[in-house]
Amino acid sequence: MLGDLVAVDAERTVRWLADPGRPYRRWERTAGPALCRRLVAADPPSLPRLGARWFHRGAFTALLRALPPERRGAFLDAVVAAAGPRDRHVRAHPGVLAELPPAERHARARAALAGTEDAWDRRNLLALLPPDEARPGLLAALHARDAEDRGGAWESLVLNAAHSRDPERVRDVLARAAGGLANEWDSVRGDFLGTLAGVPVPVLVAALADGDGTASLERVCRDALAARDRSPVTVDAVRAVAVALLADRTAPGTALPTAAGLLEALAAHTGSIEMPPLEGALDADGVGAVTAALGPWLDRSAARGDVAPLLALVASGGRRAYGVPELQDRLEKALAGCPDAVFAEVAAAWLADPATRGARVAELLAREPSAVFLPPVLAVLAAERTDLLDTALAEPVRPGGRFPPAGAARPLPDFRYAGRWLPRQQEAAVRLAAAVVADADRAVGERVAALRAVAPVPEHGPALLRRYVEGRASSGPADRALAAAALDAVAHTDDPASALGTLLGHAGDERAAAAWSAAARAAAHARPGRVAALLQDVLTRESGVKVTVRKTAARLAAHHLPPGAAVALLTAVARAPGVHPDVRATVVGLAPALLPAPEMWAVLESAVDGTEADRGALLDVSPAALAPAHRARFGRLMARLAFAEGAGSDFRSVSGLAGWARYAPEAGTALADLAADLTRTERPWNAVSGLQEVARSGLPHPLGGVAPGSLLLGAVDRLLACVAAGEPEGGGRDGDLPALRRLRSLLRSPGLAPGDCAALARRLAGEPAVLTIRTALLVRAVDLTASGPESLAALREVTAAVQGRPVLAFRTAEELEEAHEYGPALADPAPALGAVRTLGEDGGLVPGLLAVALAQALGTRLAWPAPCRTALVALRRHPDPDVRDLAYATDLSACQ
Repeated sequence: MLGDLVAVDAERTVRWLADPGRPYRRWERTAGPALCRRLVAADPPSLPRLGARWFHRGAFTALLRALPPERRGAFLDAVVAAAGPRDRHVRAHPGVLAELPPAERHARARAALAGTEDAWDRRNLLALLPPDEARPGLLAALHARDAEDRGGAWESLVLNAAHSRDPERVRDVLARAAGGLANEWDSVRGDFLGTLAGVPVPVLVAALADGDGTASLERVCRDALAARDRSPVTVDAVRAVAVALLADRTAPGTALPTAAGLLEALAAHTGSIEMPPLEGALDADGVGAVTAALGPWLDRSAARGDVAPLLALVASGGRRAYGVPELQDRLEKALAGCPDAVFAEVAAAWLADPATRGARVAELLAREPSAVFLPPVLAVLAAERTDLLDTALAEPVRPGGRFPPAGAARPLPDFRYAGRWLPRQQEAAVRLAAAVVADADRAVGERVAALRAVAPVPEHGPALLRRYVEGRASSGPADRALAAAALDAVAHTDDPASALGTLLGHAGDERAAAAWSAAARAAAHARPGRVAALLQDVLTRESGVKVTVRKTAARLAAHHLPPGAAVALLTAVARAPGVHPDVRATVVGLAPALLPAPEMWAVLESAVDGTEADRGALLDVSPAALAPAHRARFGRLMARLAFAEGAGSDFRSVSGLAGWARYAPEAGTALADLAADLTRTERPWNAVSGLQEVARSGLPHPLGGVAPGSLLLGAVDRLLACVAAGEPEGGGRDGDLPALRRLRSLLRSPGLAPGDCAALARRLAGEPAVLTIRTALLVRAVDLTASGPESLAALREVTAAVQGRPVLAFRTAEELEEAHEYGPALADPAPALGAVRTLGEDGGLVPGLLAVALAQALGTRLAWPAPCRTALVALRRHPDPDVRDLAYATDLSACQ
């Protein structure tokens, strides 16, 4: 989908992906190479910003590799510049420098080496240099005292050889490792082998072209596997090297014998065989070449009666293995001499090819007739060779056969294909299943599975199910489980509708839950008229029907009856005297799906003043669940619900109003009334946060914004009037200045724009009791992205508000710093720094405190560039000692 968006408007898509305000989601997929190539081809202006966003994800490497090599350096510089000084981790580190062309990589690595003394950074940068230049430093690091340092040195040595793309360099590293890693720690060998697995396969294969490279690699791997301190990480690294060689497409057969030897060694040392998935990496010829290379190992294993390597290779080859004659021949030979325990696995592998499966199963049965009782063979007979199925269904099992083994259960055929069988085969198969179900010595789960399985068999399957559905109820757990399984399975027969009456007949007994779980499927296949008659009987019966059953019946009526019939039936249920509250609530919850029927609107209207369950069903409805034509009326319903008696017990009655305000202005008005109503003391934050959300939503006046006549400003005026008139103090819960505290909570919304904050602050100017609220708004009204005069005017307004209040001025300065120290980098910090300079030159205490706070905020936000440091140093010469002390409190040497 992202590729389609890029094709339509690449710049807009990239801006959305790179938006710093868009949070990462854990389910968000990392962009792949195909999408990165599209982005590079489109070349939108905001692509560097997206690179900065993706810098710490695998998508950035894919994006960099999608660029032509000559453009990568400039793009990397643009990404670092787009991240800005705040994100110090977006930098040209060795991992990304490795993707640059050799000449540029070498130059940048030399420059970076000159500016760092860190041993790890220097070693990683050395790996990027030409081998002759890097080799002395890397070889010296191999003799470090710490094993971690030595492992890192081996990694860098391998990477350096890989970057050179010179097989001779890789061969030299292998030879050095063969002599130097024999007595090393496992962690060092693991670091070396793990890095070696990442060397480009053509380079590694070329390094093994002569006997010396191959011998060196084999010695390193075998030493690692034979070591007493061998770890799973090292074993996985050896396997990764073998996998890389097996998947080689550049020179078929060159590295395969080495890979085969490594796999055999892995199996010998670990006792397990894990083949890489070759189906996606090689074609049939490639799998054939791998088979030929592994031939000696397969022969030695077959001589011992061990077919595990052969089966692992077949599974690895997947469908490619079907076209490899040598592999198929080995499977056929294995059938003749393999142990009984693995015969079924070998047979399944030999019968895997759909093109030859039918002929091969007949050939297999000619050799071993008792193989008919093996599940893989029986599956082929049930699905394809039904002409051979009678032998598998014969009773009793012929004695003296190889299969099934003594004491083993007889397998049943796959009943999904029962429609392909002859009637006598269907009857015989169900007879076998009935014996399994009736066998009390078998596990309950096995008996239940056999009973469920016969459902698709025409005639005979439903007959067996009816035997357990209509049987006498028993208190035994096995009988109850079988009855429940039978009730569920009757809805999966070839005629589910015929079972609907049976299922609904259990409305009042102990099997009701199991029966009604299957009734929905059966109702979907039945005629609406029949469904309506059966459901009406259940819903209108005065007694003998469980509440859960009535609720399920109501849902079935809404989903499976024609709208008119469903409306009539559910309306009658909702108006019936003595109806259970939960049943009525279920009808209320179903009513929105049946709108615009007047009867359903009436049910919804009555639910506003109904029970708690009725109101809960209303609150479960979201705007997205309704057709657009019905949202306005339903929103007005929700506005009424917020004031209904008892509605306050469910916080959703208020918190959900913000979502309905865009469809019904009455919902927004209800929020404003609730936020300003001091008599409602139960969870007032619901109304406050909802009104804040509406004000920030961008909805047209009077819903959104803070202009005169808006909902938010109206609530502020009402609360401000209460503050001005005087209010109780020192009382109990909500009895201490309730209007002032509600007003402070209402105006604390962090999402208001600076202009809105300024307008609200001006509204509070005439009331001394709300000065602290007003100063908080004035602080948020300062916009550092505005022009210099505008920013300075906003700061002077803050200064005037706290003049003569030194304690409040200090707290306001702290708020100013906290409000502006984080955020996106400023495109031009000069106006803000100019405001700092002007405030500092004023000479007063309050302007000086605000100047220090703003300088500190800008420094933190911009990673303390030179102009910010200069501004703060200048404030250390301020006439007021308190301002100087505050400026001296920041340690510029620790600010990086």
